[in-house]
Amino acid sequence: MDKSNFNINQVLTLLKNLDAKYNHGFFSFCEISGEEIFRIASGINPGLIELETKTHVLLLALDLHQVSDPAKAFDIMLELSSEISEKLHASICDANRAPLSKQMIEHLKCKAQDVSRIKAIENTSSTSTSTST
Repeated sequence: MDKSNFNINQVLTLLKNLDAKYNHGFFSFCEISGEEIFRIASGINPGLIELETKTHVLLLALDLHQVSDPAKAFDIMLELSSEISEKLHASICDANRAPLSKQMIEHLKCKAQDVSRIKAIENTSSTSTSTST
């Protein structure tokens, strides 16, 4: 919130200790199966997290439509963002960089659950379509 840059060595060590996988300038958190859950990048252009990066914003990005279980993926991202913010003495903010409220967390959880339900319906209908042909 005070816009002072993170100690990038501390950020890199923390992400590695949390089992994030480094991939072309950003970090990914993956399922055991290797499926990406979400990414972390610098919130300052160009978004890379490297040894020379100077940033006071880390961006966590999750595509609810690309993960197998959107609700679980959101919970994992929220849990890890809490751990990261605690270790870096930072605040968790929304897309507008305002502190993340409990209401916004519930709204985002509901959105993830909605996507989970839609995916389950789509999977059910595609399974019944393929078995009936």
